[in-house]
Amino acid sequence: MPQHIKTVAALTAGAIAGFMVGRMSVAPDVRAGSVQVLTRTDTVRVERPVAVTHTVLDTITERLVKHTTRDTVYVEVPRTQSVYEGADYRAYVSGFRASLDSISVYRRYSYTTATARKPRFSIGLQGGYGYTPKGFQPYIGIGVSVSLLSF
Repeated sequence: MPQHIKTVAALTAGAIAGFMVGRMSVAPDVRAGSVQVLTRTDTVRVERPVAVTHTVLDTITERLVKHTTRDTVYVEVPRTQSVYEGADYRAYVSGFRASLDSISVYRRYSYTTATARKPRFSIGLQGGYGYTPKGFQPYIGIGVSVSLLSF
């Protein structure tokens, strides 16, 4: 009976030692786990941007009426396009009676979450009490470990 207790104790000690050493020596393999990529885009708001360029596109003839004298005057007004640009945006505003042509927002964030799964089997340094040709004795050696639990 004591011989069986020594055998069980040796196997248990060897499994625990192999588990601990194998767990510390193996780097996680991301390919075996799952990778989740979350992309988020922020909206950039600029209170008073400064135009970088002004370009005259063409001229428009506008009718101006003075109501007190009932006089009509035709005036040529230039239609311009202004470009507002910053590190994260570009906006085109054009016109006489300005209208927003387009706006581009560039700020984008990507978050990558990788869940790694460790390999189930490993080879590692073991120590404990085991059966040798001379009977049960303490030993230190190299062995194969199987991961039973993960924390």
